Amino acid sequence: MTSLTPQLPAPLSRLWEWQIHARCKNLDADLFFPPDGEGKGARIRRERIAKDICSACPVRRECRDHAIAVREPFGVWGGISETDRRGLTDESTRVMPAQRSVEGLSLRGRGTGSRARPTSKQDASSSCRSAS
Repeated sequence: MTSLTPQLPAPLSRLWEWQIHARCKNLDADLFFPPDGEGKGARIRRERIAKDICSACPVRRECRDHAIAVREPFGVWGGISETDRRGLTDESTRVMPAQRSVEGLSLRGRGTGSRARPTSKQDASSSCRSAS
């Protein structure tokens, strides 16, 4: 006898499981995402602190690769800021399509962390960084 119940797709938790191990998962999102009206000096200090946290994170590569692959527009992910990623994305689009692996891209000595992806700049400041 054939089952009439549709087969559900496999869970995709393996794509986000790395976030469970992120050093930033219980930290304040304000360390990683810019508030509205943030000045240049405050941004530099905030990003330096975030990148220091990321530098010792066990999943910094996965976080960085995710942020580059989805073209994350806000915050420090995997130790790289949105400005850093823009430069990497510009370089990578000349070399390979965005959906390909970002392995081997130079981070120019930058450190690397992780958190769930906000959908907008406003969401970024209130984002929960642990996997659901």
